[in-house]
Amino acid sequence: HGDVWETVFVLNEQNVSWFQRAPELKLMRRMEEEDLDPLRARYTHDLCRRMAIPIGTPMRIRKRYFVIPKDGNLSSPSFWKSWEPHWKDMILTETLCAPTA
Repeated sequence: HGDVWETVFVLNEQNVSWFQRAPELKLMRRMEEEDLDPLRARYTHDLCRRMAIPIGTPMRIRKRYFVIPKDGNLSSPSFWKSWEPHWKDMILTETLCAPTA
């Protein structure tokens, strides 16, 4: 679709079983570290294989997150009723689907 990216998979608490959440989320946190391009590419290529996405399809891993505040009157119910997260995006990798060994 030209320059439009389509979401093919979202990792969240709804689609990862309770016993797999900790290892999967730990892996995601590690992928943010520098010099782990091979891990990010391997994870993306494995996702392509599991989801039967054609070889050569451009893929990216995007982290979407927000930070829970530490300042303000955090014990106030009115603070939490009016608080809304400010979502941020981070592209961790871009690659093409490739065969996995």
